[in-house]
Amino acid sequence: MAATTSSRSRFYSFEFIAGALITIVICLAVLLSDVLFPGGAEKIDLMARLARPFASLAHPFGTDTLGRDVLARVVAGGRISLTVGLTSVIGGVVLGVLVGLAAGYYRGIWDMLLMRFANEFEEATVPDPYYGGPEGFGKVLDYLEDACQGVLELVRKRATQYQAA
Repeated sequence: MAATTSSRSRFYSFEFIAGALITIVICLAVLLSDVLFPGGAEKIDLMARLARPFASLAHPFGTDTLGRDVLARVVAGGRISLTVGLTSVIGGVVLGVLVGLAAGYYRGIWDMLLMRFANEFEEATVPDPYYGGPEGFGKVLDYLEDACQGVLELVRKRATQYQAA
């Protein structure tokens, strides 16, 4: 018989606590990057060019050929990643709720059209596997659409239940 765990005990597991702490530390490092790295990711230290990782506390991840701190550059890149991720999730939730409410409230032909439209975009494939460059904004919109799909169906189902009641 499979062991069942309550939702409360899941939050006290070592894996959850370790993952939550790592996520919090990374988010804090990204949010406080201006305080942690006053010169920013582009600050050049020519005396520390090509420093090895973990060789000094001043540059824990080492430096590149121009003497820029690799850790500062990683954290600066994390700011962009967090912005893209949060924008995708928030946009997906907002669009999913709005379209799902419209589909559930009006039902009939509008429900069918909106759901077909959402399902068509769900099955669309992106031909370019590279997630950067000039197509980067299009990729963000693809992530937004994927996040929107599940929320849209859930809200539509709930709206239909409330309208029937």
